[in-house]
Amino acid sequence: MKLEIHNLTKIYPHPTDEDLNFTVLSDLNLTLTDEKPLLLIRGESGVGKTTLLELILGSEKPSAGKIVFDGMTINSLKGREKVKFIAKTGYINQFPQDMVDFRLSPIDNFRLVGAQVDPEILSALEIAQIFDKKLLTFSGGELRRFIVARELSRKPKLLICDEPTAHLDTKNSELVWQMIRDYVENNECLAIVCTHDPDIEYENTLLLEKKGWR
Repeated sequence: MKLEIHNLTKIYPHPTDEDLNFTVLSDLNLTLTDEKPLLLIRGESGVGKTTLLELILGSEKPSAGKIVFDGMTINSLKGREKVKFIAKTGYINQFPQDMVDFRLSPIDNFRLVGAQVDPEILSALEIAQIFDKKLLTFSGGELRRFIVARELSRKPKLLICDEPTAHLDTKNSELVWQMIRDYVENNECLAIVCTHDPDIEYENTLLLEKKGWR
């Protein structure tokens, strides 16, 4: 498997003045393969970390360049091909409350995205006991670990993580980071993890910097 990003540029145009267009990403190139399956991305707020993830997920369109995963050019996917890509992709948002339906049970939230409960993942994240509770009663940390468990239980081939350890205490942050690493290392999966967490370290790291006006 391979994820390739070629000359990726994202510019937010000003409605009336081209001189005030804002460049978030400019000519970004990177490649992930089975040999180097995980990339950690750092950078201060506003450098384009979340924008990059949205471009990879296909929810944003690039101004220039292309993204290719497993032979599929993401920014041109439509119809069945887009559904096929989504089915291969796990997404861990920095706002877990936006990723669940609080009207449904934990099990039904798994079913909602086509995930089957994996007891080993629940045990590793120490949340097996919360499946008897209603989502509205989950603590913030429980809800975040629930999302991590759900997305990994989908068995994704591409895992996109935006601040997956945000607002977790040290112990649970370590649980989540180790779970993500273990999944990527033991399954056929490529992953990009954006984080501000100073306790998360990885040898394959990219530092994004601000581009600014263009």
